[in-house]
Amino acid sequence: MMKCGEPDNVKRWSLTMFRHGPQGLVEDLDEAQFRFGRFSSELEFTRVATLPKAIVECVKMSGLETEALESGLEIEISISKKIRDTDGWKDLDTEDGWNRMQMVAEGYEEYMGMGRRRWSFCLCESSYTMEIVQANPVTGKEMPQTIWVRVSKLKPGPLVWAMDNEILSRAENGGDATEQDTLDRWISIERGLKVECEDEVAEVRMPGQPFSKYEFNH
Repeated sequence: MMKCGEPDNVKRWSLTMFRHGPQGLVEDLDEAQFRFGRFSSELEFTRVATLPKAIVECVKMSGLETEALESGLEIEISISKKIRDTDGWKDLDTEDGWNRMQMVAEGYEEYMGMGRRRWSFCLCESSYTMEIVQANPVTGKEMPQTIWVRVSKLKPGPLVWAMDNEILSRAENGGDATEQDTLDRWISIERGLKVECEDEVAEVRMPGQPFSKYEFNH
């Protein structure tokens, strides 16, 4: 047990992605818009975004395109090749849906009066990339050269939460959908951060190593 105030040594974390209902049906995963968050309360401050090309390819390789287009998906990131399951420690395996990614660039950006690190990772044996940004000023200042990523169907808990909160719903007559869509586009994951263009829908940037472990519904 970690002492109060000390960061957990988190090696694996996730981001939950829900289809943005007001967009309606689309056939191309590259065009699909999503709401996203590490935990449920974070969705209040997130804007609509599309999937990075590397994640789109992972979804296609996992055969989860239909599920992703209908409801969403969970994205897991691991900075360790070993994970613990019911039988003890084991190596991550592509047969379990894990995909290896290699760092191709890293940098630094000014952010809300501070600075944070950012990294670009490429899906191995492809040209598809995704970006990870430092999510906490205390932890996650460095990322390994190799990470592992897995996409999965939404768990029952987050899916029920999304249905109860009408995240996946398409409002009739356009009223509620337009109002919510505007809020999503203007507000980013941190309170008060605005995007420059209301109509711009960018690729989501994955969160880096968190300060402590978390569950979506908590």
